[in-house]
Amino acid sequence: MDNRARIRIADVQVQVSQNTEALQGAQIEKSDLTRQIQTLEIELASQQSLEELTQLRANIQQQTQEYQALLNIRVKLEAEIAMNYC
Repeated sequence: MDNRARIRIADVQVQVSQNTEALQGAQIEKSDLTRQIQTLEIELASQQSLEELTQLRANIQQQTQEYQALLNIRVKLEAEIAMNYC
């Protein structure tokens, strides 16, 4: 094998080594980004659950107020009925 071929083989080996390192770095970065995406998805799901719970609580409070208003009307009507029958 002549000197040029040896130099060319050495150059290719260097390129292969550099590309292998770059690939490993890209794989590590991909893994990190995948973990970040999973973390963000969990945070988003948590935020959505929190928003749903907040909405549910507001609905329950509104229904409680409506029930209390109806109960007050019932008590007044029962009192009026009681007064009319006495």
